[in-house]
Amino acid sequence: MPPETVRLGLMGFGYIGKIHMMGARNAPLCLDSEPVRVEYVSILTTHPETAGPLARYYGVKRVYTDIDEFLDDPELMGVDISTPNSLHAPQVYAALKRNLPVYCEKPLGLNYAEARQMALAVKERGVPSLVPIGSRLAPAMLRAKAYIESGLIGDILTARAHLFHSSYLDAERPTSWRLQNSYSGGGAMADLGIHVIDRLRYLVGDVTRVSAKTRTFIADRPTTKGSKERIPVDVDDWGCAQLEFANGASGVVEASRISSGRDGTQVEVFGTKGSITIGEGEWPTVHLFDVHTDYRGLAVELDPVKRELLSLYPGSKMSMGGMVNMHMVYVLRFGLSVLRNEFTFPGAPDFEEAAAAQEVLEAAYRSSAQGGAPVDLPLP
Repeated sequence: MPPETVRLGLMGFGYIGKIHMMGARNAPLCLDSEPVRVEYVSILTTHPETAGPLARYYGVKRVYTDIDEFLDDPELMGVDISTPNSLHAPQVYAALKRNLPVYCEKPLGLNYAEARQMALAVKERGVPSLVPIGSRLAPAMLRAKAYIESGLIGDILTARAHLFHSSYLDAERPTSWRLQNSYSGGGAMADLGIHVIDRLRYLVGDVTRVSAKTRTFIADRPTTKGSKERIPVDVDDWGCAQLEFANGASGVVEASRISSGRDGTQVEVFGTKGSITIGEGEWPTVHLFDVHTDYRGLAVELDPVKRELLSLYPGSKMSMGGMVNMHMVYVLRFGLSVLRNEFTFPGAPDFEEAAAAQEVLEAAYRSSAQGGAPVDLPLP
């Protein structure tokens, strides 16, 4: 029998929205056993003249420019919010008024207060929610978490993670909503750092103190490609934060959008018995070092939640690349939550977890504004 279908509406048809749709559309080709089928039946866009024809070509039935008409579509079983950060909160609340499950890109809001209110609103409604943050559903992250939970690397001492892009190194790259704080809520740390913050929170635990520095290296950019008119940039190009965790461990996260030749990410966790490394481009693989060179502990049982998540990830021969693979898993897992009417699941990157990561992000920005002075969590 074919799997049950979950029909979603997509808000925003830019880069990340297309990634979500690509993963969902290709899932039947990539998986031996498809547990759920996710179909995007409609989009909400401010550019129907360009987005509409492309969306329809790929099977989208309806193109809307009015949010109320979009949300009142009787076929919708949930919404995927892939719009600029400043639109997340109003669109989430509009969806919740219809009791629609919400899948929302990161960061949730423009600041922690906004993200926290969104998480509380979703909890009050009790609808399924998910945020594609931190790659915590990647096979390497799931296995690393299982190794840590089993005690294989002992007590965690330190951890570090970075996410580097070179995408904004060109000073002549035109401005965009990502470079304006009123639309994005931050720069490299908000766009990329939120991912590595979540990765360390997932693997290590709650953060209790943050000290951070951020820098804006390119102070202004052209308004459009080739224009001589320039507009100030009021977000960070780079940031680095020192973290203290509730379990006594220390950590470092670094995010950059100006790191030439080093596009990629890495996560390292060091314990009293060994260490774990998840390297750039290796989200299916986790590297384990055991100080006793005794690998009998590798026979770690994965719990049912982790096993199910691993089954959603395509094999190496059917890989579409790490970005699409990962978003396919997130979209499919959201679809399963909708079918099961499941508010959350163990380890889920839900709104509560996304808000917690944004609290650390906000502490980092507050620390940077104070010259790197430590900021304690929880925030007042």
